[in-house]
Amino acid sequence: MRNQVRLLGLLLGGTILGTSLSAVKAQEAASPSTSHETAPAEETVSTIYHPPAPNTPQATGVNAANLPDIDELPIDQLPQAVPQESANPKAEDWPAYGRDDRATRYSPLTQITPENVSRLQRAFVYHTGVLQPKGKLNRLAPETAPIKVGDSLYLCSATNDMMRVDAATGQEKWHFHAHESYDAIPFTSACKSVTYYTSSTAADGQTCHNRIIEATLDNRMIAVDAEDGKPCEAFGHGGQVNLMQGMGWSVPRFVGVTSPVPIINGVIVVNHEVLDGQRRWAPSGVIRGYDAESGKFLWAWDVNNPDNHHQPDKDHYYSRGTPNSWTAMTGDNALGLVYVPMGNSSADYYSAMRSDAENKVSSAVVALDVRTGEPRWVFQTVHKDVWDYDIGSQATLFDYHADDGSIIPALIMPTKRGQTFILDRRT
Repeated sequence: MRNQVRLLGLLLGGTILGTSLSAVKAQEAASPSTSHETAPAEETVSTIYHPPAPNTPQATGVNAANLPDIDELPIDQLPQAVPQESANPKAEDWPAYGRDDRATRYSPLTQITPENVSRLQRAFVYHTGVLQPKGKLNRLAPETAPIKVGDSLYLCSATNDMMRVDAATGQEKWHFHAHESYDAIPFTSACKSVTYYTSSTAADGQTCHNRIIEATLDNRMIAVDAEDGKPCEAFGHGGQVNLMQGMGWSVPRFVGVTSPVPIINGVIVVNHEVLDGQRRWAPSGVIRGYDAESGKFLWAWDVNNPDNHHQPDKDHYYSRGTPNSWTAMTGDNALGLVYVPMGNSSADYYSAMRSDAENKVSSAVVALDVRTGEPRWVFQTVHKDVWDYDIGSQATLFDYHADDGSIIPALIMPTKRGQTFILDRRT
């Protein structure tokens, strides 16, 4: 009967509301380079990219979460990934942020209909337990979209706690406490979702064969066992990776991850938001790839250092003020690409100090090779964007049926301006 319960999940003030049709007789459904930039002492104005920063380039305040640096894994050592369950989800499951790898956001379930939806009754209420500290400004933005695999919902709180909840009763099965500091929360805290991953190296029945992975507001990447919520010790350092490595000087709340990380062919791709209305030389908008098995670094795409995909050493950092990507990304396992919706450079509304490389990718869809971090193609939706028209939506993948009968692998990219672009996702 568990799979006969159809759930609608909403997060309201840290509360999950579950609704079911148990009270009605509904019909059942047929089931810059990473030698990068050295920090100069003072700000300079130049038409050549030369970002300033304080004398201590790696002083990162609380953002680094006191985690050690992570090693770099050679690309040729990346294990061959096995097909993930989220690629072809069961009808009753919703195992990814957009339901599946294509972000279709479509469920084939038919038990809830326009005729009976008004008779839905609440099945359970689940509280995440996260409230703003007394006397502090409320920055909490509960935006989580729970994923469902089997009989469980997996979700994250506004402060990156992770939970497993019984999908039929709302009973908590485990709760991972991220211990995120209030001082790390940007103008608003959000954890939009978590990522479900099945390991290709840990056998079925072993610890962390199935994992729940998230990236956090205080710039950590965390992997826990989907069964019991305990950290995956072989991932990073005791289950965590420091995402501030190579980012250089920052202050709390300047940079953080709010969207779920996609995993394509065994590669976790990480983006992050930057408070890009604050100063020209904000932290970098670099996009990075990590091995989903070990958490080790694989590559970086640093806009102003396009030919160097390595991590910077301790005296250097990724190029600053570059366009960042803060919304959900989508990956294509068959093509080996991740589609990155980009924002624009810091600071908003002024573009005179932006490099040509920055202008070419701002407010664009960028397709990155997940093995190398190299851009395969760029489609720009706004040229010379100074108005903060960041792409704020996740791309949806689909098969386009052309007039000549051919089928084109395509994607749909909505924008803030009401324009929707349909692109061949190969080119």
